[in-house]
Amino acid sequence: SKEALIAAADSSKLVIGDGQWLSALPINYIAGAMVLVRSILAGTKPVVMNTGVSFTAEAFSRSASLLANENTYVSLVPTQLLRLRDAISHDEFLLAQMRKFKAVLVGGQAVSSELVSEFRGLGVNIVTTYGMAETCGGCVYDGGALPGVELKINENGAIAIKGPMLANDVAGSDGYLHTQDLGEYFDGFLRVLGRADRVINSGGL
Repeated sequence: SKEALIAAADSSKLVIGDGQWLSALPINYIAGAMVLVRSILAGTKPVVMNTGVSFTAEAFSRSASLLANENTYVSLVPTQLLRLRDAISHDEFLLAQMRKFKAVLVGGQAVSSELVSEFRGLGVNIVTTYGMAETCGGCVYDGGALPGVELKINENGAIAIKGPMLANDVAGSDGYLHTQDLGEYFDGFLRVLGRADRVINSGGL
């Protein structure tokens, strides 16, 4: 719903702020759509990459250089981050562009801690996210639930999520979305361990 999308954007804003976004993901997926929602609510115009062609570090760097706002953001998947890592060692301009982002959100699937540490060591603010279409994208940043999000681990070890950003009719009678992702929740931080089954729903497939 519109209310869920707005709730997700507002919750994210409380943690990372708002500004101008680089749209590097297809907008028919929730992560790409949320870039547009956040831009509308912030009153800013995103720089939109051509997601109909293969992602390249050169195209990313060129698009990032067009961002004019003081606070800039981008949302990526781990595969894109790997391609940027491969290019960054011999492309100082690319590294400079990545350092300008107030936050580089990375989600959609698990990302290696080594890759995250490598970029953070270079001065790039990587923010790992966990979420899905049913939660309007990432609702857990760097292991911490966003404002308004409640997490718990069910008896079978699966993650359950509650909050105003849930999609219509996905919550159980207790108000929680019961996922098939296994996790640990300790001292307010979530660690995703893997799947409880061998099925992954991606883009409705």
